[in-house]
Amino acid sequence: IHIHINNIHINIYMHMHIHIHIHTYTYTYTYTPHHTTLHCTVS
Repeated sequence: IHIHINNIHINIYMHMHIHIHIHTYTYTYTYTPHHTTLHCTVS
């Protein structure tokens, strides 16, 4: 699952980070000047 969100919605990323952690997913977080990418996979 790749979720692309605007830089202005970093707080949404933070929320998702917590959700993913609780559900024992692995995640990678990459920030670029153009977009934020959150990559999630079931561990």
